[in-house]
Amino acid sequence: MKAKTTVLSVLATGAMLAGVTACGGGGALDGMDADEIAEKSRTSMAELSSLRMEAELGTAEEGGVFDVAMSTDGECRGSMTMESAEVEFLVVGGSSYMRGDEAFWTQQGMDGAATSELVGDRWIVAPEGQGGFAETCDLNRFLADLEGGSEEDRDWERVDGESIDGTDTVGITRTEEDGTVVTVYVADNDDAHILRMVNESETDGGTVEFSEFDEDIDVEAPADEDTVDFAELMGG
Repeated sequence: MKAKTTVLSVLATGAMLAGVTACGGGGALDGMDADEIAEKSRTSMAELSSLRMEAELGTAEEGGVFDVAMSTDGECRGSMTMESAEVEFLVVGGSSYMRGDEAFWTQQGMDGAATSELVGDRWIVAPEGQGGFAETCDLNRFLADLEGGSEEDRDWERVDGESIDGTDTVGITRTEEDGTVVTVYVADNDDAHILRMVNESETDGGTVEFSEFDEDIDVEAPADEDTVDFAELMGG
């Protein structure tokens, strides 16, 4: 499928996460400098078994809103809105499913009305050998990226934190080589989880928030009668 904005193009912006994800500070982090807080939060996040990620990325024309809960077991559930087009997705038991609205199918270069009528409320099963949203839901890869690049993720400065969902944070910030300012807010407690990251790039920046750490991911595979094979959708 091809389109002006493909299914995962918005998430390519998520590359900012790999280099940006390190930050934090507060009461439990008193006495630590910004780089030490960055390393502590990186280590803490890398030990998670699950989390929820909510993001607003990109520009109004090319960006989107993304919400996913995922685990290191490879299971996830989430949704994405891009240019008023919406899609839900599930990854469970090694299989990937998605369900989009008419605008979504149109955005993917298909006859949106016809596809929406054919699919109805059913879930599309990703073809075998293709991950669908499985790559998007790969928490292990995200955490591995987080653990890497420790030495180059330096030169952070501490800034005032914010209260995020009732949790005090300490902020750390730095300016990337391209001039983009990145600020990360770390929970001011022993866990030192990253709660919010803000990338101020005018083209591919955005805000990412993390929550529901180590909570069970409640996801079940749709019943067979509630699914449609990708090949059938494509007329195969």
